[in-house]
Amino acid sequence: MRLFLFILDGCPTTELKVANTPFFDELSEGGKITLECEAVFPTATYTGHSSIITGTYPDQHGMVGNQFWDRQNKCIRNFDYFDPNENIMAPTLFELLPFPTCSICEPVSKGASVIVKKKIFDEMPLEKQNQSIFNHLESSLAPDIRFYMVNFQGVDGFGERMGPKSSNYLEVLEECDKLISKVKDKVKSEFIFIISADHGMTTVHTNINLEKELGDGGFKVKCLASHRTCHVYSDDLGEVEKYLRTLPFVDKVLNSAEIKRAHLTHERTGDLVVCAKTGFEFGDEILNGSHGGATQAELKVPLIIFDSENRVIEDISIHSPRLIDICPTILEIFQIKPMVQFQGKSLYKKY
Repeated sequence: MRLFLFILDGCPTTELKVANTPFFDELSEGGKITLECEAVFPTATYTGHSSIITGTYPDQHGMVGNQFWDRQNKCIRNFDYFDPNENIMAPTLFELLPFPTCSICEPVSKGASVIVKKKIFDEMPLEKQNQSIFNHLESSLAPDIRFYMVNFQGVDGFGERMGPKSSNYLEVLEECDKLISKVKDKVKSEFIFIISADHGMTTVHTNINLEKELGDGGFKVKCLASHRTCHVYSDDLGEVEKYLRTLPFVDKVLNSAEIKRAHLTHERTGDLVVCAKTGFEFGDEILNGSHGGATQAELKVPLIIFDSENRVIEDISIHSPRLIDICPTILEIFQIKPMVQFQGKSLYKKY
C-alpha cells in the first residue's frame, strides 16, 4: 500500500467549494471530507508544512514563520535563504517512516529518501509549476516508495498574484483536480490519498511597513513579517503594545500570554506578534491574495481522505481535525508507533 499526501498550497475552503473539481468530489463521496480542518497560526508556508510533517505546533518545531530575528547572532533568518531542514527542531514524518519516501516541491523535506527540491519549481513560470510537479511525481513512482508528499505550490502562487476570488485561482484548483486524478490512473489500486492545504488565503489591497510605522512613532524595533503576521522584537513592550493597538490596520496584538495560548512560545518568536486586519499585508511584495493571519479564510482548510481498498476509511474520524493530526494519522495507518510525543492526535482509531 502506498500513501500520497497532496498539499494544495494556500487553498481556502470557500474557493474549493466554488471550483469545478469532479475528481475531488468523487474522492469525497467514497472517502471522508471536511472543510473545517484547522491550520496552524501563523498561517505561513514554512509553519504550516512543518506542522503537517511533525504533528507539532511552532512551539515544538521552531518554524515560527517564514523568517525570524536571530537574537543570538543578531541577523534575520529567512527560510527562503536559510535551509529550513537545518532549522526544524522536531522529527519529521520522513525521518519516522522506516521505508523509502519521496518529497516533491516540499518546503521542508528533511529525511526524505528521494527529494525533488522546491527551488526547481520556483525558477520556472508559475503557469508551468503544477504540471511539472506532476511530471516529477510520475517519474518518481517506484514500488519500494510507500509514502509520497507532493506540494502543488502553483495554487498559492496564483492566489497571491491574482487573488483567491479570481477565475485564474479557480482554474488552478481545477488543474490540480485533473492532475491528481491522473495519479490515481497511474497507481490504480492499493493506495490512500490525503489531500489538504498548509493554510488558506484572503484578499489583500494595502501593504504596511510595520517597522517604519513603529519607527515613525518613536520606537526602535525589529519587525519580521510572514505576510499578514509580524514578529515584533522590542525592549519596550508595554508602550509598543499600547501603540500597536491604536493602529487602524492592526487586528490582533499577541503578548506573551496570548503567544503561549497560540502554541507559539519559542526563542525565535517575537516579543509581540501582530496580525493585520483583512485587506492588509505586512510583507514587501505587492499581492492580491495573502495569508499568515488569523482570519477564518486563512485558518480553515480542506481535508480529504480516500482509501482505494476501503480498509481504513471506516475507522477514520474527521471530527474537528487539525493539520497537526495528519502526521500521527499516517503513522497509525502504517502501524508505526515511534517514541515521539505529538501535539496532534491520530484520526485513525482502529489500533
